[in-house]
Amino acid sequence: MPGSLNLPLVVKPRNEGSSAGVRIVRTHETWSQAMIELSEQRTGIIAEEFIEGREFSCGVLFEQALPVAEILPQGHEFYSFEAKYTPGGSRHEIPAHVDEDLGHRMQILALSMHRLLGLRDYSRTDFIVTREGRPYILETNALPGLTPTSILPDECASIGISFDALVDRLVRAALDRGRTLVET
Repeated sequence: MPGSLNLPLVVKPRNEGSSAGVRIVRTHETWSQAMIELSEQRTGIIAEEFIEGREFSCGVLFEQALPVAEILPQGHEFYSFEAKYTPGGSRHEIPAHVDEDLGHRMQILALSMHRLLGLRDYSRTDFIVTREGRPYILETNALPGLTPTSILPDECASIGISFDALVDRLVRAALDRGRTLVET
């Protein structure tokens, strides 16, 4: 049983990414089932409060906050592993249809997390925004996906940076760092 924690909860493996193994647990039965299944496959499980709301993401590229994307899972309860990597599993609405203040707050939070964590080049911060308009940071991805279904390339494309140009910028930045290390 989830003890003193109230349901619903989000249950996930401690050492995985891309929402692999993430479950939303709404009943004591599904809690037990999730614990058994996850403990058989993985070591370390995290349980967090489930926050009801809309899903958003905001990338950062070289100290610039990108336009906010709303994540709209298609046929999935949330932005699960399947929704992320199955073509048609989700849509990314960019820019997100939110008021200017909320969009700006998410951009500031994403850039703040990028800096606070000491990240470089690019990152992506995911949010849940409650019905009342309060953004909650779910996580900051230090190495967000660069696949045909990934959000960050879509955010870049929305401001005129093609996938090839994005990859070129990232490779050039890495090569420049390498040259600087060799020269010193």
